Amino acid sequence: MRYVTWRASTGVYNPPMRPLWKLSDLKRMHAGQNTWQEQIIKDPEQDATYNSAAPGTKLGPRLHPDTPTVFVVIAGEVRFSV
Repeated sequence: MRYVTWRASTGVYNPPMRPLWKLSDLKRMHAGQNTWQEQIIKDPEQDATYNSAAPGTKLGPRLHPDTPTVFVVIAGEVRFSV
């Protein structure tokens, strides 16, 4: 995948960061793929990845010690253990 540096009036956004990500653009970028992920933010303080998975997909356990974690479900259902 090729990233482009985005410029806005407030400064420069280094790849993969951009001032705005549209869900429709992400879906178009991954058309035809059932399960995919896209790095949205990657800097020394934050790391955010958009994950899309086909129904029935299982992801392995993940450990995030001392790190705030947010889950957002746009469509469908998710089951996880704490």
